[in-house]
Amino acid sequence: MPEKTRGWGGRFRLLGLLTAAVFLGSFLVGRYAVPLGKTAGILAASLAELFTGGKYTVAPYWTAAERAVVLNIRLPRICAAAL
Repeated sequence: MPEKTRGWGGRFRLLGLLTAAVFLGSFLVGRYAVPLGKTAGILAASLAELFTGGKYTVAPYWTAAERAVVLNIRLPRICAAAL
């Protein structure tokens, strides 16, 4: 393997991890504070509901306002910014 291209795999991995960290960290920034645990719970509950067709649910320990902020405001904006 040529000496110049040897380190590219590690660099791409690092860029991928950095992108994922910024993507997830963006959920914590905003006018209305939603703690990390609640944000993770809201996202996990939504994914579980989506992939199981509502068969498995998580008992909500967040308010309706926190859910609306995460799913209706932050998630679409973060996904659009990631494009």
